[in-house]
Amino acid sequence: MKNKLKLLFAYFRSFKDENVTAYLSLEEDEIEDWTGKFQVNGKNIEPVGSINTIIEELIELYKDEFYRYNNYEIDSYWHLEIDINPFENKLTFKSECKVETAKRHKKQYDFKDLSPENKDFINEIYEDNENLTKFEIEFTGRFDQDKVNAVYFDGRKHNFDDDDGFWGLVVDLMHKAEGGSHWNEGPGVEGDLIVWDSVMFLDYTRYDEEYEDTNMNIEITPENFND
Repeated sequence: MKNKLKLLFAYFRSFKDENVTAYLSLEEDEIEDWTGKFQVNGKNIEPVGSINTIIEELIELYKDEFYRYNNYEIDSYWHLEIDINPFENKLTFKSECKVETAKRHKKQYDFKDLSPENKDFINEIYEDNENLTKFEIEFTGRFDQDKVNAVYFDGRKHNFDDDDGFWGLVVDLMHKAEGGSHWNEGPGVEGDLIVWDSVMFLDYTRYDEEYEDTNMNIEITPENFND
């Protein structure tokens, strides 16, 4: 393999470019998407077949190293960046994996912001529960699995047979907070809504999935490669 590495670097030196790059997508250690092309001098070129074969052999040889840096908990599909510095006889593997991010949001709404149905629902709650000051709804909406986890009346857990009214109130305000009806798709949100007389306090965490750099930086040279 040392001789193959030397061949690879010599091949790319012929293009007179100090930085050559390729991007691949893998499913754990299997190549899933690669055009077989490299970015050289601002253009995408497809090298002779033996060069890509060397790249594939290197990926196979270093797959255990990839596992040290990559996280497949969210998704086993990941991106590999290959940077080649032919005049330094150096090849570097870098990666991106999908992670879940979380961002907390706090919103405040007034009774007038609600739909007529939800205004009626709140009025009914207060009419049926004399001396009630506030009620709280803990909820989750992720991957289209919607759930009212718990309801509290003045801090005491409230037993309910039908969560449609409570969930309808959550949906009304989450639509306003997220600007649409897709807020509970994918990783979605979880949070709580406090109704205090005519004021509503919405406190929720929005989850998203995105690819982030794993800090993998595996440098390979003919000198540090061990057959």
